[in-house]
Amino acid sequence: MQIVQIGGYRMIRLAFGAMAMLIAASAQAQTPKPYHPPLTADGHPDFDGVWMNPPRGAQLEKAGLGEKLVVSNAEAKALAKALNIAVAARPQFLTQADLPEFEVAVVRGENRTRLLVEPADGMLPYTEAALKAVQAWMAAYNVSRGGLPVANPEDSDLSQRCITVEGQPPMRTAYEKSLRLIVQTPQVIGIYSEFVGEVRLVRMGGAHDPPALRSLWGDSVGQWEGEDLVVETRNFRLDNPFHVVIGERPVMVGADSVVIERFRRVSADELDYSFTVRDPNLYARPWLAEYAMTRTDEHPLEAACHEGNYAETNVLQGGRDEEAAQARRVAN
Repeated sequence: MQIVQIGGYRMIRLAFGAMAMLIAASAQAQTPKPYHPPLTADGHPDFDGVWMNPPRGAQLEKAGLGEKLVVSNAEAKALAKALNIAVAARPQFLTQADLPEFEVAVVRGENRTRLLVEPADGMLPYTEAALKAVQAWMAAYNVSRGGLPVANPEDSDLSQRCITVEGQPPMRTAYEKSLRLIVQTPQVIGIYSEFVGEVRLVRMGGAHDPPALRSLWGDSVGQWEGEDLVVETRNFRLDNPFHVVIGERPVMVGADSVVIERFRRVSADELDYSFTVRDPNLYARPWLAEYAMTRTDEHPLEAACHEGNYAETNVLQGGRDEEAAQARRVAN
Protein backbone atom coordinates (compact mmCIF):
# COMPACT_ATOMS: atom_id res chain seq x y z
CA MET A 1 0.00 0.00 0.00
CA GLN A 2 2.76 2.43 0.84
CA ILE A 3 4.64 1.64 -2.37
CA VAL A 4 1.58 2.47 -4.43
CA GLN A 5 1.27 5.75 -2.60
CA ILE A 6 4.89 6.60 -3.25
CA GLY A 7 4.56 5.63 -6.87
CA GLY A 8 1.39 7.66 -7.19
CA TYR A 9 3.13 10.65 -5.62
CA ARG A 10 6.02 10.30 -8.06
CA MET A 11 3.64 10.04 -11.00
CA ILE A 12 1.79 13.18 -9.91
CA ARG A 13 5.05 14.96 -9.41
CA LEU A 14 6.24 13.96 -12.86
CA ALA A 15 2.95 15.15 -14.36
CA PHE A 16 3.26 18.55 -12.69
CA GLY A 17 6.89 18.81 -13.84
CA ALA A 18 5.92 18.11 -17.45
CA MET A 19 3.10 20.63 -17.24
CA ALA A 20 5.48 23.31 -15.94
CA MET A 21 7.85 22.65 -18.82
CA LEU A 22 5.00 23.00 -21.31
CA ILE A 23 3.86 26.31 -19.76
CA ALA A 24 7.41 27.68 -19.83
CA ALA A 25 7.87 26.64 -23.45
CA SER A 26 4.54 28.23 -24.42
CA ALA A 27 5.42 31.51 -22.67
CA GLN A 28 8.79 31.55 -24.41
CA ALA A 29 7.12 31.00 -27.78
CA GLN A 30 4.67 33.88 -27.15
CA THR A 31 7.33 36.36 -26.01
CA PRO A 32 8.31 38.38 -29.10
CA LYS A 33 11.97 38.42 -29.92
CA PRO A 34 13.59 41.86 -29.74
CA TYR A 35 13.75 43.49 -33.16
CA HIS A 36 17.17 44.24 -34.59
CA PRO A 37 17.14 46.39 -37.74
CA PRO A 38 19.16 45.60 -40.85
CA LEU A 39 22.62 47.13 -40.88
CA THR A 40 24.44 49.27 -43.39
CA ALA A 41 27.85 48.36 -44.78
CA ASP A 42 29.50 50.29 -41.93
CA GLY A 43 27.57 48.29 -39.31
CA HIS A 44 24.91 50.77 -38.19
CA PRO A 45 21.09 50.47 -38.27
CA ASP A 46 19.73 51.18 -41.74
CA PHE A 47 17.20 54.06 -41.82
CA ASP A 48 17.32 54.51 -45.60
CA GLY A 49 13.88 54.78 -47.16
CA VAL A 50 10.64 56.72 -47.18
CA TRP A 51 8.74 57.18 -43.93
CA MET A 52 5.22 58.55 -43.49
CA ASN A 53 4.26 61.04 -40.80
CA PRO A 54 1.50 60.28 -38.28
CA PRO A 55 -1.92 61.88 -38.87
CA ARG A 56 -2.64 65.56 -38.35
CA GLY A 57 -4.49 64.78 -35.16
CA ALA A 58 -1.29 64.03 -33.25
CA GLN A 59 -1.52 66.87 -30.73
CA LEU A 60 1.65 67.94 -28.95
CA GLU A 61 -0.13 68.77 -25.69
CA LYS A 62 -3.18 67.23 -24.03
CA ALA A 63 -5.52 70.04 -25.17
CA GLY A 64 -8.85 68.62 -26.29
CA LEU A 65 -8.07 64.93 -25.82
CA GLY A 66 -8.36 64.40 -22.08
CA GLU A 67 -5.87 63.63 -19.32
CA LYS A 68 -4.78 60.10 -20.21
CA LEU A 69 -1.76 59.52 -22.46
CA VAL A 70 -2.78 56.01 -23.58
CA VAL A 71 -6.41 55.13 -24.42
CA SER A 72 -8.32 52.13 -25.75
CA ASN A 73 -9.53 51.82 -29.33
CA ALA A 74 -13.06 52.81 -28.32
CA GLU A 75 -11.81 55.83 -26.37
CA ALA A 76 -9.60 56.85 -29.29
CA LYS A 77 -12.56 56.90 -31.68
CA ALA A 78 -14.70 58.90 -29.27
CA LEU A 79 -11.95 61.45 -28.61
CA ALA A 80 -11.23 61.88 -32.32
CA LYS A 81 -14.92 62.45 -33.05
CA ALA A 82 -15.24 65.05 -30.30
CA LEU A 83 -12.12 66.87 -31.42
CA ASN A 84 -13.23 66.93 -35.06
CA ILE A 85 -16.54 68.51 -34.01
CA ALA A 86 -14.68 71.13 -31.98
CA VAL A 87 -12.28 71.92 -34.82
CA ALA A 88 -15.11 72.23 -37.34
CA ALA A 89 -16.56 75.04 -35.23
CA ARG A 90 -13.41 77.15 -35.44
CA PRO A 91 -13.84 80.23 -37.62
CA GLN A 92 -10.47 79.88 -39.37
CA PHE A 93 -11.67 76.75 -41.20
CA LEU A 94 -13.85 78.34 -43.84
CA THR A 95 -14.51 75.33 -46.06
CA GLN A 96 -14.68 71.58 -45.64
CA ALA A 97 -11.47 71.27 -47.66
CA ASP A 98 -9.67 73.32 -44.99
CA LEU A 99 -10.74 70.96 -42.22
CA PRO A 100 -8.13 68.34 -41.29
CA GLU A 101 -9.22 65.00 -39.93
CA PHE A 102 -7.96 64.55 -36.39
CA GLU A 103 -6.93 61.16 -35.02
CA VAL A 104 -4.86 59.93 -32.11
CA ALA A 105 -1.26 58.90 -32.72
CA VAL A 106 -0.18 55.26 -32.53
CA VAL A 107 3.24 54.56 -30.97
CA ARG A 108 4.41 50.97 -30.51
CA GLY A 109 0.82 49.76 -30.69
CA GLU A 110 -0.51 52.28 -28.14
CA ASN A 111 -3.18 54.88 -28.90
CA ARG A 112 -1.64 58.15 -27.71
CA THR A 113 -3.72 61.27 -27.05
CA ARG A 114 -0.68 63.51 -27.39
CA LEU A 115 2.97 63.52 -28.40
CA LEU A 116 4.15 64.93 -25.05
CA VAL A 117 5.25 62.14 -22.69
CA GLU A 118 7.03 64.14 -19.99
CA PRO A 119 5.97 66.03 -17.95
CA ALA A 120 3.11 63.75 -17.01
CA ASP A 121 0.52 66.54 -16.96
CA GLY A 122 0.80 66.74 -20.74
CA MET A 123 1.58 70.46 -20.95
CA LEU A 124 4.72 72.29 -22.04
CA PRO A 125 6.45 73.60 -18.88
CA TYR A 126 6.97 77.19 -20.05
CA THR A 127 8.59 79.64 -17.69
CA GLU A 128 6.47 82.70 -16.91
CA ALA A 129 8.45 84.91 -19.29
CA ALA A 130 8.28 82.33 -22.08
CA LEU A 131 4.52 81.90 -21.63
CA LYS A 132 3.99 85.64 -22.09
CA ALA A 133 6.09 85.55 -25.26
CA VAL A 134 4.09 82.56 -26.54
CA GLN A 135 0.78 84.32 -25.92
CA ALA A 136 1.96 87.43 -27.77
CA TRP A 137 3.20 85.31 -30.66
CA MET A 138 -0.07 83.39 -30.87
CA ALA A 139 -2.06 86.61 -31.11
CA ALA A 140 0.11 87.81 -34.01
CA TYR A 141 0.10 84.36 -35.61
CA ASN A 142 -3.68 84.17 -35.57
CA VAL A 143 -3.88 87.56 -37.26
CA SER A 144 -1.45 86.45 -39.96
CA ARG A 145 -3.02 83.02 -40.53
CA GLY A 146 -6.47 84.55 -40.51
CA GLY A 147 -5.63 86.49 -43.66
CA LEU A 148 -5.70 89.86 -41.92
CA PRO A 149 -3.30 92.54 -43.20
CA VAL A 150 0.15 92.76 -41.63
CA ALA A 151 2.50 95.71 -41.54
CA ASN A 152 5.70 94.00 -42.68
CA PRO A 153 6.76 90.72 -44.32
CA GLU A 154 8.45 89.76 -41.05
CA ASP A 155 5.06 89.83 -39.34
CA SER A 156 3.95 86.85 -41.43
CA ASP A 157 4.74 83.36 -40.21
CA LEU A 158 7.75 81.63 -41.77
CA SER A 159 5.52 78.93 -43.22
CA GLN A 160 3.31 81.54 -44.90
CA ARG A 161 6.42 83.00 -46.51
CA CYS A 162 7.51 79.50 -47.63
CA ILE A 163 10.81 79.79 -45.78
CA THR A 164 10.45 76.72 -43.59
CA VAL A 165 7.53 74.57 -42.50
CA GLU A 166 8.38 71.18 -41.02
CA GLY A 167 12.11 70.54 -41.42
CA GLN A 168 13.31 72.37 -38.33
CA PRO A 169 14.20 70.33 -35.26
CA PRO A 170 12.24 69.20 -33.43
CA MET A 171 10.55 67.89 -36.58
CA ARG A 172 6.83 68.50 -36.64
CA THR A 173 4.05 66.31 -37.88
CA ALA A 174 2.53 67.66 -41.09
CA TYR A 175 -0.91 69.05 -41.79
CA GLU A 176 -1.43 66.55 -44.58
CA LYS A 177 -0.06 63.07 -45.17
CA SER A 178 3.59 63.88 -45.66
CA LEU A 179 6.60 61.73 -46.42
CA ARG A 180 10.20 61.95 -45.28
CA LEU A 181 13.01 60.46 -47.30
CA ILE A 182 16.08 59.47 -45.26
CA VAL A 183 19.37 59.02 -47.10
CA GLN A 184 22.15 57.64 -44.94
CA THR A 185 25.92 57.74 -45.38
CA PRO A 186 28.68 57.22 -42.79
CA GLN A 187 29.46 60.95 -42.77
CA VAL A 188 26.07 62.64 -43.27
CA ILE A 189 22.41 61.69 -42.90
CA GLY A 190 19.99 63.66 -45.06
CA ILE A 191 16.28 64.05 -44.25
CA TYR A 192 14.08 65.33 -47.06
CA SER A 193 10.61 66.52 -46.01
CA GLU A 194 8.06 66.30 -48.79
CA PHE A 195 5.99 69.17 -47.45
CA VAL A 196 7.66 72.26 -48.98
CA GLY A 197 10.66 70.15 -50.01
CA GLU A 198 13.10 70.96 -47.20
CA VAL A 199 16.39 69.09 -46.85
CA ARG A 200 18.06 68.77 -43.47
CA LEU A 201 21.63 67.50 -43.08
CA VAL A 202 22.94 65.83 -39.92
CA ARG A 203 26.74 65.60 -39.61
CA MET A 204 27.86 62.35 -38.01
CA GLY A 205 30.44 62.81 -35.26
CA GLY A 206 32.65 65.76 -34.51
CA ALA A 207 32.04 68.99 -32.64
CA HIS A 208 29.39 71.64 -33.10
CA ASP A 209 30.10 74.81 -34.99
CA PRO A 210 31.00 77.87 -32.90
CA PRO A 211 27.97 79.65 -31.36
CA ALA A 212 28.59 82.61 -33.66
CA LEU A 213 27.44 80.43 -36.58
CA ARG A 214 23.67 80.12 -36.28
CA SER A 215 20.81 79.09 -38.57
CA LEU A 216 17.04 78.66 -38.56
CA TRP A 217 17.52 74.91 -38.22
CA GLY A 218 20.45 75.06 -35.81
CA ASP A 219 23.55 72.89 -36.04
CA SER A 220 22.77 69.15 -35.92
CA VAL A 221 25.46 66.61 -35.00
CA GLY A 222 24.63 62.90 -34.79
CA GLN A 223 26.16 59.86 -33.14
CA TRP A 224 25.24 56.21 -32.66
CA GLU A 225 24.24 54.84 -29.28
CA GLY A 226 23.71 51.16 -29.91
CA GLU A 227 20.78 50.94 -32.32
CA ASP A 228 19.71 54.55 -31.70
CA LEU A 229 20.64 57.49 -33.87
CA VAL A 230 21.02 60.41 -31.44
CA VAL A 231 21.10 63.93 -32.87
CA GLU A 232 21.95 67.01 -30.81
CA THR A 233 21.02 70.41 -32.25
CA ARG A 234 22.05 73.80 -30.91
CA ASN A 235 23.00 77.27 -32.24
CA PHE A 236 19.51 78.28 -33.34
CA ARG A 237 19.05 81.73 -34.82
CA LEU A 238 17.56 84.23 -32.42
CA ASP A 239 15.11 85.75 -34.91
CA ASN A 240 12.94 82.62 -35.07
CA PRO A 241 12.18 81.41 -31.55
CA PHE A 242 8.79 79.87 -32.35
CA HIS A 243 8.68 76.42 -33.91
CA VAL A 244 5.14 75.23 -34.49
CA VAL A 245 5.31 71.49 -33.93
CA ILE A 246 1.59 70.80 -33.84
CA GLY A 247 -1.46 71.84 -31.87
CA GLU A 248 -2.46 75.04 -30.17
CA ARG A 249 0.83 76.38 -28.81
CA PRO A 250 4.27 76.55 -30.39
CA VAL A 251 7.53 75.05 -29.25
CA MET A 252 9.97 77.80 -28.32
CA VAL A 253 13.69 77.53 -28.97
CA GLY A 254 16.28 80.15 -28.13
CA ALA A 255 19.97 80.92 -28.02
CA ASP A 256 20.58 78.40 -25.24
CA SER A 257 18.18 75.71 -26.43
CA VAL A 258 19.39 72.16 -26.99
CA VAL A 259 17.22 69.65 -28.87
CA ILE A 260 18.07 65.95 -28.48
CA GLU A 261 16.40 63.66 -31.03
CA ARG A 262 16.40 59.86 -31.09
CA PHE A 263 15.59 57.71 -34.10
CA ARG A 264 15.05 53.98 -33.56
CA ARG A 265 13.59 51.28 -35.78
CA VAL A 266 11.31 49.14 -33.63
CA SER A 267 10.07 46.97 -36.51
CA ALA A 268 10.53 46.59 -40.23
CA ASP A 269 7.88 49.25 -40.84
CA GLU A 270 7.99 51.54 -37.79
CA LEU A 271 10.55 54.23 -36.97
CA ASP A 272 10.19 55.81 -33.53
CA TYR A 273 11.14 59.46 -33.25
CA SER A 274 11.50 61.18 -29.87
CA PHE A 275 12.86 64.56 -28.91
CA THR A 276 13.86 66.30 -25.68
CA VAL A 277 14.10 70.08 -25.41
CA ARG A 278 16.29 71.69 -22.76
CA ASP A 279 16.44 75.41 -22.05
CA PRO A 280 16.19 76.75 -18.47
CA ASN A 281 15.33 80.22 -19.80
CA LEU A 282 12.22 78.95 -21.59
CA TYR A 283 11.17 75.79 -19.71
CA ALA A 284 11.02 75.00 -16.03
CA ARG A 285 12.43 71.55 -16.81
CA PRO A 286 13.35 69.46 -19.87
CA TRP A 287 10.43 67.85 -21.67
CA LEU A 288 10.07 64.78 -23.89
CA ALA A 289 7.75 64.00 -26.81
CA GLU A 290 7.60 61.18 -29.34
CA TYR A 291 5.74 59.85 -32.34
CA ALA A 292 6.13 57.07 -34.88
CA MET A 293 6.72 57.15 -38.63
CA THR A 294 5.60 54.30 -40.87
CA ARG A 295 7.62 52.87 -43.77
CA THR A 296 5.97 53.23 -47.17
CA ASP A 297 6.63 52.34 -50.80
CA GLU A 298 5.30 55.71 -51.92
CA HIS A 299 7.66 58.28 -53.41
CA PRO A 300 7.85 61.91 -52.28
CA LEU A 301 6.26 64.35 -54.68
CA GLU A 302 6.75 68.07 -55.05
CA ALA A 303 4.64 70.03 -52.59
CA ALA A 304 5.37 73.52 -53.87
CA CYS A 305 4.70 76.45 -51.56
CA HIS A 306 3.42 79.49 -53.48
CA GLU A 307 2.03 81.54 -50.63
CA GLY A 308 5.31 83.42 -50.33
CA ASN A 309 5.31 84.20 -54.06
CA TYR A 310 1.73 85.42 -54.47
CA ALA A 311 -0.29 85.69 -51.28
CA GLU A 312 2.28 87.76 -49.40
CA THR A 313 1.92 90.61 -51.91
CA ASN A 314 -1.81 90.70 -51.36
CA VAL A 315 -1.44 90.51 -47.58
CA LEU A 316 0.96 93.46 -47.57
CA GLN A 317 -1.28 95.44 -49.94
CA GLY A 318 -4.15 94.81 -47.58
CA GLY A 319 -2.02 96.30 -44.82
CA ARG A 320 -1.39 99.44 -46.85
CA ASP A 321 -5.08 99.74 -47.72
CA GLU A 322 -5.99 99.42 -44.05
CA GLU A 323 -3.47 102.14 -43.14
CA ALA A 324 -4.92 104.46 -45.78
CA ALA A 325 -8.46 103.81 -44.55
CA GLN A 326 -7.41 104.51 -40.98
CA ALA A 327 -5.74 107.77 -42.07
CA ARG A 328 -8.97 108.87 -43.77
CA ARG A 329 -10.97 108.07 -40.65
CA VAL A 330 -8.61 110.16 -38.54
CA ALA A 331 -8.73 113.05 -41.03
CA ASN A 332 -12.52 113.07 -40.99
